[in-house]
Amino acid sequence: MNLLMTTSSCKSRGELFMPKSAILFSKTFNFNTFFSIIMFKTIQKFSISAAIFLAAVYGMSACKSDSESGPDVEPEVSNYVLYGATGTPAANYMLRTKNLATGTISSVGNGIELTGKLRDMRWVIRKNREFYNLDDAAKKLSKYKLEDNAFTTVSEIPFTHFTYLIWSQWLDDNTLLLGGNSEDGQTTKYVIVNTATFTITKTGDFALPKPTKGKMITACAGIIKDAKLHLTYSYTDDEYTNGSYSSDTSYLAVMDYPSLANLKLSKDTRSAFPGTARAGAESAFVYNNDIYIVTSPIAWNGDNTVKPTGIYRIKNGETTFDKDYFFNLSKLSNNNDPDGLLYLGDGKIFARNYRDENVTTWADWSKPIVEYMFIDLAKQTIKKMDLPLSYGASTTYVYENNKIYFQVKTDADGVYIYEYNVAADKLTKGLKVDGLSTVTGLFKLTE
Repeated sequence: MNLLMTTSSCKSRGELFMPKSAILFSKTFNFNTFFSIIMFKTIQKFSISAAIFLAAVYGMSACKSDSESGPDVEPEVSNYVLYGATGTPAANYMLRTKNLATGTISSVGNGIELTGKLRDMRWVIRKNREFYNLDDAAKKLSKYKLEDNAFTTVSEIPFTHFTYLIWSQWLDDNTLLLGGNSEDGQTTKYVIVNTATFTITKTGDFALPKPTKGKMITACAGIIKDAKLHLTYSYTDDEYTNGSYSSDTSYLAVMDYPSLANLKLSKDTRSAFPGTARAGAESAFVYNNDIYIVTSPIAWNGDNTVKPTGIYRIKNGETTFDKDYFFNLSKLSNNNDPDGLLYLGDGKIFARNYRDENVTTWADWSKPIVEYMFIDLAKQTIKKMDLPLSYGASTTYVYENNKIYFQVKTDADGVYIYEYNVAADKLTKGLKVDGLSTVTGLFKLTE
């Protein structure tokens, strides 16, 4: 199998400069002399031309070698990465391309097969070429690296502290803070990893109120700002039952970091399940020096059918949800539950939205009921993309040069990467994806 989707070419150039010949005719013309001159010049020209030809061939060969790193040739750089699944036989592939706006890419005979290596990308932490994955069944935390033509295991360590990577934050270039829940669902925990040596340097439990009998506690999101850790959480049923899974209340704990002292607890009932509870899916960000948390009562997270999806604000220096601010996203989206957000900066969000009104059974979530939207925090408005309904897909997108790239999959067209130009408010159908039944991860390498 060809492990790399990209191709590269070298433009070798050889130029043959043929010598000019001229015959000067005298006033007295002698045919024999003329013929002799012609034969001599022909032989001379042939010899010189042959020598030049051989030199040119050698030169072109040298050019081919030199041009691989020479300034005359622009390398084919495939910095965009697509991760997704095939249908039959079931497998996972990572493909690389140099362009998301045009062309076609296929997993057939191409890409890096990663079947069984990575969890759903919503629980995978990525830092450029590095990927951090928790394998709950094998009880190990793995560090992978995407090379030019391979996906290699850098290191693995035993990991029994929690079963999912719920939230994370980089403390510095080589220090990763992980948050999760104990396997019995009775405590929320943290683990600090030195990613350079790939060793665990510290672990502990957060001192949050224990759940009552028949309930569990789950962390939803975590973010450190101004030496304060803001941890959101929820209490849930032991297992899914008819009705709601999570409670009707959102909980917030604010404490000093790294001491975890001066714990402040508060709660709010305007929404439920404050965060995505998936480390690879964004749910907390800072705008105008305030913290914003997107709630997720959608079926596969909080599964609370009563409370709306919305955005809380924690004002700078405060330890509670702002009582004067709640952006009700469900109210503007026909009581749907937007998720899979990408914070673009400047109070702008790109998100997907599942059309809840099209769902009557669990299998309906796998049908084309997804739309995309552009959200403005300051104006509290939603703009839906003028696209056909799509099958569920990636919650990771590429955003660069004020353009967003995301997957749309329909029965009519198959899988495409679309481009949304934010400034021009323009949608364009881009890269066609063959071979993959869905794209669950989309990102750009920065080096």
